[in-house]
Amino acid sequence: MPSELHPPTATAGSLTDGPSSFDRGAEKEGDVFGPYRLIKRVGEGGFGVVWHAEQSRPMRRDVALKLLKRGMDTRQVLSRFEQERRVLAAMEHPCIAKILDAGVSSDGRPFFVMELLPGIPITTYCEQRKLPLRERITLFRGVCDGVQHAHQKGVIHRDLKPSNILVTEVDGRPVPKIIDFGIAKALASGEIEAMTLATQGNLVLGTPQYMSPEQIGDVGSVDTRSDIYALGAVLYELLAGQPPFAAETLQCTDRQAFWRIVRDKVPQRPSTSFTTKAVSHDQPSATPDVDVSRLPADLDWITLCALEKEPQRRYQSAAAFAADLQRFLDDEPVSAHPPSSAYIASRWIRRHQAAFAATCVSAAALVLGAGMAVWQAKIAREAQLRAESESVRSRDTAEFLTGLLAGVAAEVKKGRNPEALRQALIGSEKHLDALGNDPDLRIALITEVAALYEGMSDRKLVVPALQKRAEWIAARHGPDSQEARAAAFHHLNMMIDHGERIKAPPLLDALRDRIERHEGRGSPNWFQAQALIVRVWLKLRRYPETLAASEEAVAEARRRHLQGHPLYSVLMDHVSVLGAAGDFKEAETLAEECRAIAEAAGEEESHWLPIELNLVQIQISRGNHAGAADRQRAIVDHFRPHKEDGLNYFLELLIKLGELENRARRFEQAIAHAAEALDIARMNQEAGAEAMNDASSDTLRETIVKSLEVQASAESGMKEHARALVSAQKALLIAREGGNQTVVSRALDSLARIEEAAGNLEAAWKAHRQNYELHASHNASFKNRLDDLRQMSRIRMRQKRPAEALEHACEAWKQTIAEPSSHLEPDYLAYMGDFVLKTWKAASAKDPTLAHPEFLAACETAVRNDPTSPKR
Repeated sequence: MPSELHPPTATAGSLTDGPSSFDRGAEKEGDVFGPYRLIKRVGEGGFGVVWHAEQSRPMRRDVALKLLKRGMDTRQVLSRFEQERRVLAAMEHPCIAKILDAGVSSDGRPFFVMELLPGIPITTYCEQRKLPLRERITLFRGVCDGVQHAHQKGVIHRDLKPSNILVTEVDGRPVPKIIDFGIAKALASGEIEAMTLATQGNLVLGTPQYMSPEQIGDVGSVDTRSDIYALGAVLYELLAGQPPFAAETLQCTDRQAFWRIVRDKVPQRPSTSFTTKAVSHDQPSATPDVDVSRLPADLDWITLCALEKEPQRRYQSAAAFAADLQRFLDDEPVSAHPPSSAYIASRWIRRHQAAFAATCVSAAALVLGAGMAVWQAKIAREAQLRAESESVRSRDTAEFLTGLLAGVAAEVKKGRNPEALRQALIGSEKHLDALGNDPDLRIALITEVAALYEGMSDRKLVVPALQKRAEWIAARHGPDSQEARAAAFHHLNMMIDHGERIKAPPLLDALRDRIERHEGRGSPNWFQAQALIVRVWLKLRRYPETLAASEEAVAEARRRHLQGHPLYSVLMDHVSVLGAAGDFKEAETLAEECRAIAEAAGEEESHWLPIELNLVQIQISRGNHAGAADRQRAIVDHFRPHKEDGLNYFLELLIKLGELENRARRFEQAIAHAAEALDIARMNQEAGAEAMNDASSDTLRETIVKSLEVQASAESGMKEHARALVSAQKALLIAREGGNQTVVSRALDSLARIEEAAGNLEAAWKAHRQNYELHASHNASFKNRLDDLRQMSRIRMRQKRPAEALEHACEAWKQTIAEPSSHLEPDYLAYMGDFVLKTWKAASAKDPTLAHPEFLAACETAVRNDPTSPKR
């Protein structure tokens, strides 16, 4: 038995509710690591994932938790991860992110906790605030001070870039914070010289646009002056709007081509960089913008001094760099000077001795062709200006869209006008095709748009957005890359749950076959695709296909002698299939085998809950709701003492218990457990009202809505209709404040059932009508709105209004046959045809004057062709 609450790694409903965190091999929102609860993933690197987390003790605060990825626990990666923790712990500077704590997760992965920085990259901050020139330089000086502190502690950052320099505001004043020392290198001095270095001389680490020539060409020669070069590249971007060599390196296809540009090409002065970016006048109040061509010459020389090719010609320390910037701010002479012509010539000759000899021989020809060369250079420069102008426009468009979406999303999170975000997203998505020259930016934006659609539960828009994202990622990284695989799985998962799932099986078959050709049958991705095939057939109620696909996965797992987690995952899915197919005895036997696998691996504690939840689901499938409620109550009682370690998940278990008790007609117990969940959620909502983040607020709001729905259902079951209506109406009001369409839809459905039970048939019909309109606008699955029409028809029959009941039924049939995917589901066509025939029979019996619907024969044909009918 587990001693503390951990969300399950595989659940009883894994085939119907999406892949579990165990299947994905990754942690998820709500997971708990000691006193830290994960709220939202905010970043990811090569070996670590950074989460926004909430610390519950000894104080409550938001933090950043960096956790080693699963499968990355090699000696080298562990060493590098430990290095970053010790590097941060060794430094104490206001411009460097602080480390607060460290620990190890329950599955043995190390993590450390840092201050949470609600900042944005320094370049973005300066552009968004239209920061005047002198304020930009002052802000950048703080970065130099932080880097100097790191160097004094014996640490080279090696990946300084705008995204690793965040700006946050303290008392209204911008403060830069340097983050991500994940690839830092320790010097042979200072407090951490005994540290095991994870970097290797033949391994290039860093971001190419900001890497010094020696860092790209010879990692072993990297010292503190490589950080000076990176600082120079960041300053260049702050002044000119893009890093040095941005245009030249766009077409580079390999490391050598990139290195040649960085090694040989002298960067243009920022003031002559061909970009339309601008910075403001020195005075904060100045309104007109000044083109970068009017930058003071001293800033050109300071920047180019930091970007010198030879380390010995750069500033020799970050302190010297900062001092020159301060001299500029104080209107004093700077130490940086333009390189002499003799130096430039000697450097070129040293690199190109053979070319120099040839140049001397052909000098006369060059002089004669000078006029032609100047003309060609003019044409080339004009072409370059046009190309860079297009690039700037694309970047400006992307920044505008990102800012627009972020602003509207913030309003929606406060419960204000969710339709505004929806329309803004639809409008912004139309512009993404124009960003084809920047595929990475386009992918990043469609990812953001899809995530916002998903957060709003707008399934009608999220499924095609995810499909477009998957196609773009496959084109960018290759159809057989891991990035493309992950994007395809994400899209197909959403299609199965909320889209035209009947179209998913052939797509999944093709994906699985492609994986089999490129990775081999039985690879992890093969099993993931097979699990999705099982899940979609189960969702479609096609049990023969479901069993066949699941048995194929089990047979492959046993043939390959899988052990531990991989075998456990496949068998747990098969338990769900057997339970849904009615083979309860075999399902329970297999669940016990899963328990034995967990015990043998020494992981009984972490797998106890998924197995118990699967057994609860089997009782539900048996129709034994009392038995299911008893098992669920045992789970809840076991975790109640540890609920603070995983509060949101505990509340989910508690609400599920209330739902099962309602099914078992244990109404008083359901009310008690709904009230317990409601009290906990409200208490936490009030306690964190000021500092609550969006994710926490949304989760607690949804918990309150669900608790009120359970309470309303129980009160209705006890015939206390007035109380039930109050509870259901409160739930709908709170759901609408949140703006999540799925939550609103569920609250409307609950209210409709309560109104009908109370005898308020017209009010119930109106609630179903509102749900119909909501589904028509936001839901990808046409079946949801057809179910609404069925409910509306049924209520009209109860009201003795047969003509309107038949009208709803006919509309449902018209929409059914209008959906192309419905023709791929003969059992669903039969289901809807049977509904129309029964409605016609009942309505015509009450009103013989009703006109005979012209498509009744088609309905009869659909019923006769039902592949699931016992007659067949």
